[in-house]
Amino acid sequence: MLGSQAREKVETDPYRLIAFLNSPFALKTWKEVDSVARDIFAIPPHDPRRLHGAVMSAIRSHYDKRNTVIDRWTLLGKLRDRLEDEKTGREGC
Repeated sequence: MLGSQAREKVETDPYRLIAFLNSPFALKTWKEVDSVARDIFAIPPHDPRRLHGAVMSAIRSHYDKRNTVIDRWTLLGKLRDRLEDEKTGREGC
């Protein structure tokens, strides 16, 4: 999917790994992708790439359950779950 530029693209935006969630030999959850991005690539909590990744992950998880539409409140709830800072208990955005 990312071809010969895979390493560069993941280093530029590690949240691209969301495209591979639930693939064989891939990361399985938002928490795993977020952990890699934050711990290995030092992505800060308010980084736009993280926020975009959270939105994409939330929409994809809804789509994976055979839904093609997501209402605002469901999306916001999924984002809240993803962006809550585990260390402080506060939202990371």
